[in-house]
Amino acid sequence: MIRTSILPRPRKATNGHTRPQLTSLVDMMVILLVFLLKSFSVEGQLVSASADLELPSSTAETVAEPELSIEVTTTGINLDGARVAGFPATAAMDSLVIAPLYDALMDLAVITETQPITIQCDRRIDFAVLKRVLFTCNQAEYDDLSLLVLQEAS
Repeated sequence: MIRTSILPRPRKATNGHTRPQLTSLVDMMVILLVFLLKSFSVEGQLVSASADLELPSSTAETVAEPELSIEVTTTGINLDGARVAGFPATAAMDSLVIAPLYDALMDLAVITETQPITIQCDRRIDFAVLKRVLFTCNQAEYDDLSLLVLQEAS
């Protein structure tokens, strides 16, 4: 015969020490972990620099928005990741307008309305090349231009 009682069992003496509820602590840690993972995955980088770019530093506080991207690397000029012009041919031109870049921008303007452009330029590139890229964008009626830089740690 099994004896059961409706009265609670007497508790063992704990000498004034209590044991924490391990289940509650594990649940709380899981909730914190899920929250942190969700917040970090939302705050990813909008723009990733090319491997052959060395960006200048800045102390600006504003966050980049997703935009059309022009990359001016040491080997050439890319528009949204696609090669538009190489540097030997680009450097030999006398005009301020870079014709292949202008044509690509005009093709995009036909498909969609003009949008902001983010320009990524290697810090080792001569400013004359950057000036030609800016002038070409302006001639293609892209007026909202931003230069991508690395934010300095404060």
